[in-house]
Amino acid sequence: MAVYVNNITVDTGTNFYREFYLDNIDGTPLDLTGYTGKSEVRKHPESVGAATTFSVSFVDRTNGLIRLSLSKKETTAIKPGRYVYDVMLTDSYSKKSIVVEGMFNARLDVTPFGAALDNFPASETPDPSDAGAIRQFAGVETDQQSVRSSAGFKRYNETFTGGTLGNADQYGVIALGVFTTCSGDVGDLETLLDATNSQGITNIEFLNNYLMNGGVIWFRGEYGNCVGNTVSNNILAKLGTSIRIDNITLPSSSAGWMGPLQSGRDNAKLVYTSGKFESVQESTGLPIPLGTSWASLSVNSGTPVYKTSDESRTAFAYERKGNGIIFVGGETLSGGSGFAVGNNDDEGDYWYAPTKELYAALRDLVING
Repeated sequence: MAVYVNNITVDTGTNFYREFYLDNIDGTPLDLTGYTGKSEVRKHPESVGAATTFSVSFVDRTNGLIRLSLSKKETTAIKPGRYVYDVMLTDSYSKKSIVVEGMFNARLDVTPFGAALDNFPASETPDPSDAGAIRQFAGVETDQQSVRSSAGFKRYNETFTGGTLGNADQYGVIALGVFTTCSGDVGDLETLLDATNSQGITNIEFLNNYLMNGGVIWFRGEYGNCVGNTVSNNILAKLGTSIRIDNITLPSSSAGWMGPLQSGRDNAKLVYTSGKFESVQESTGLPIPLGTSWASLSVNSGTPVYKTSDESRTAFAYERKGNGIIFVGGETLSGGSGFAVGNNDDEGDYWYAPTKELYAALRDLVING
């Protein structure tokens, strides 16, 4: 039988299939009656373990038609890069033959998340017809930290509670952490992340797969006197970022251009200027300093996005994880006369209504950060 060389490209996080007609050397269809098949993807031809294994289906045995397929879950688990694959058939006499071989290119697919910008909801109530589409912000609620309904969270298309995150991976940004005022805790969020969901994996594994597929996790931190940062930092460690909330308080003399605000407050200054965060800033109609920051971050391997006015401390930072990013704010709820980055000041402050500009800026970090 003839051996086909066929190179294929698979977008991670998507369902994939490819069909092949197999021929005899004389060009006639290969009768596959009684055959079984196996197809593996490996980093190198000599690699011991397979990166993934295709499902091999015999669509039309008489005419030699087979199908290779991978589920969305299987392609999500593949790290983007170049691999090799082959298809081995075994006949009724246990004779094995390689019938197809080639390169396997796993490519990160971030197009659906970007397309979500086109249908960014303009009203408080999302369009029910969008239920199956990739959308923008998802919020992960717990008993201690629930999304404040008084502000409507107009740009959070859906919130998730309980022991499963459901279809949260269909959203371009998943927000978790502090949603309420200076009260409550995030201990039950740590418990939720360790829980096993309906897919048979823990929620932290679910989020790791989401990051591998190019997702954005936005951790909403808060000053330690409001929410204990030991647990917050435990959660950040589980998520796989080196960024930590260090709970350092500013002296009142550092209040910056806004004058003598409350002790410990300062204005966040944009320092990441190679992406789209300048449009986030401009969208609020505020000058360069945005919001306030009581709690700073230990950035470690991360990248600062906003710092204090004297640039001595970091208020917001991000770090790449897999093919996605984790975005961390040391102070989420803000306060005083400022607005936190990403707010829509026409519809409520303190991150009630994250904007289309913030979504674009966070997604831009995935592609260009």
